[in-house]
Amino acid sequence: MVFILQHYRMKKAALLIFLLLDITGSLFSNTISIDSLKKYSRSKIHDTLLIQTFNRIGKAYEFIDQDSAKFYILKAEKLAVQKNYLPGQGISNMYLGYLAEDVSSYDTAISYYKKALSIFNKIGDKANAAEQIKLIGEATKYKGDLKGALNYFQKALTIYEEIHSKDGIAGLNYSMGSLYKDMARYDKAMECYSYALEIYKTEGSAIDNANLITAIGIIHNINGDYKAAKKNYAEAEALYISQKYDNGLSNLYTWMAITAYNEKDLNTSLEYFTRSHDIYKKINSISGLMYVYDNIGSIYTEKGDYEQAIEWQTKSLNMALSLKGMDNIRYAYEMLSNTYAKKGDFKRAYENYVLFIKYKDSLMNENTFKQISELDKKYETEKKDKELLLKDAEILKQSAKAEKQAAQKNYFIVGFIAMLLVSGFIYRGYKQKKTANDIIEKQKKEVEHQKLLLETKQKEILDSIHYAKRIQQSLLPTEKYIEKKLKG
Repeated sequence: MVFILQHYRMKKAALLIFLLLDITGSLFSNTISIDSLKKYSRSKIHDTLLIQTFNRIGKAYEFIDQDSAKFYILKAEKLAVQKNYLPGQGISNMYLGYLAEDVSSYDTAISYYKKALSIFNKIGDKANAAEQIKLIGEATKYKGDLKGALNYFQKALTIYEEIHSKDGIAGLNYSMGSLYKDMARYDKAMECYSYALEIYKTEGSAIDNANLITAIGIIHNINGDYKAAKKNYAEAEALYISQKYDNGLSNLYTWMAITAYNEKDLNTSLEYFTRSHDIYKKINSISGLMYVYDNIGSIYTEKGDYEQAIEWQTKSLNMALSLKGMDNIRYAYEMLSNTYAKKGDFKRAYENYVLFIKYKDSLMNENTFKQISELDKKYETEKKDKELLLKDAEILKQSAKAEKQAAQKNYFIVGFIAMLLVSGFIYRGYKQKKTANDIIEKQKKEVEHQKLLLETKQKEILDSIHYAKRIQQSLLPTEKYIEKKLKG
């Protein structure tokens, strides 16, 4: 069964099968959700709630209408930037990364995740920062750099362990398990899946447990232990049915079909693919239907029912052509070519083979063009980064020069003020000294004046005494007269 084995080795193209994520969803339930979110966004709500609502609308549109998804996410980011709401900016960039990854633009996705990482680091949101590192690892894995992806996963795991996030640790081990599976290190994949399952048994939901049990079953299937695989599938099926989780069931039935095919039980394989087909049709999963159409067609080819095989494979081709999916178109033409060849219709086998080669070459040219474009974009980015570095260096230089000039100006101002203060102190001292000297001089003059007055008074008193003495002397007899009288 060529097609199943090819899908076995596919990376992003088999995301539906290998990641076990709820990426398809019900279009009807999404539409209801989007309508209610739009109605809520038109009500009078706070800016932060409006940003969150725009982001949620964009995320809801992801697998329905990428243009609408991008419109609302960019709208959220613009408002978040205007309001400087960093958590909103981080979520917007993460969602833009999702959109880029959906169309296999992994470098673009990584750039968005790194921008979101920078924002979450800035606000100290370690849980979301770890999530961005994990997403960078996922995108790196899809680019084919498995070792690089593992490095990112280990960094994210360290942060989750640091903040004791059991849910983060479990989810990261799930991602690492898928990575080890792609690296064909099935023992390590089983180890990671089992560890995550132990956490989810107490911390996770029934769907989380079912997804991991299915993943463990897939490893058993790859290792050829079909009995163990089917035991896991049965356990997961009961959980999915109890939760009415159609996406999980559609994926599970696909793997149950693959295991039955590996056991050479084509009828059971066809039964499970048919169950998977019915669910994919119910939830309107285009990618799931294309995968099932091809596989059902391949089984009918092996059973020798070529008309049925061609009918199913033609359905897949028409769907692929309508979606313009080059890779799916190429596979559809290859399967039709093989079926017509086995039927003996070599003319149509050749026609489909020619178309297969045509689309294969186109795909190779497209991939080459993408690689050249990515290299060119990388060159331009590096060139811009260098220009920004030079610009930053010039800004730093100018800033340093401005700081130096500002410092010199400040030194001058401080010196001038100091000089004014010193001059003020000197002038004040001079004024105080002059005032003191004036007071002393005035006091000196006052003292001299008082001295003069005192001397004048003293002279007047002495003169008065002398005058009185002369009068007294003129009135009293002389000593000789008195002596003469006494003798006489």
